[in-house]
Amino acid sequence: MFWAVGFAICFGTGNSIIGTSGWGLDVADKDIGTVFASLSFSDVPLAAKYLFEVVFCGVSLAIVWGGMAERTKFSTYIIFGVIFSAVIYPVVGHWIWGGGWLSTLGMQDFAGSTVVHLQGAVRLLRALSFSDPGSENTPRWKSNAIVGHNIPFVVLGTFILWLGWFGSTQVHIDGDDSFCRLLCLHRHDNKPCGGGRSSCGHVYSLEDFRCP
Repeated sequence: MFWAVGFAICFGTGNSIIGTSGWGLDVADKDIGTVFASLSFSDVPLAAKYLFEVVFCGVSLAIVWGGMAERTKFSTYIIFGVIFSAVIYPVVGHWIWGGGWLSTLGMQDFAGSTVVHLQGAVRLLRALSFSDPGSENTPRWKSNAIVGHNIPFVVLGTFILWLGWFGSTQVHIDGDDSFCRLLCLHRHDNKPCGGGRSSCGHVYSLEDFRCP
């Protein structure tokens, strides 16, 4: 759905609310700069831009999925995913990244803090207000202890996500400003390290996690 209509609504040239051109990425090469004016800052092929942006849509949807798991039927989530990727995410994305009304007010979202993460969290919060607290095996208003997870997979996923964000932030830098790129590298390398050290210290301080 993001390929068919979502990408056009998000980045297509249109009005301050939605994009109205570029449906299904059916655009001649000579017209790409006009149809997708908000993406004309880069000479990267349109297919590569689409693959890059559809991942952001998937990440935002995954935030919602993480909270809806075991709380809603799978069919309900599929329906929500179709609507989210076709309309909900693209409309908000157009407001900020596609030249919409928020961008004209000067709002900037460098790598998705609002379009991706905040939007996913807000949709999840709204979805949870209509759902039960857990699976059918969990009594209403009761909670079960969460068992330990596969630590190697957690570490692997952390490094994959960490490495991926290096590339995602670089793409959002217009031009070839080496200082800005080094600054992004510094921030994205040091902040996770600092957060990881703080989390490890906090966990270790809890008696339940100390070795006997």
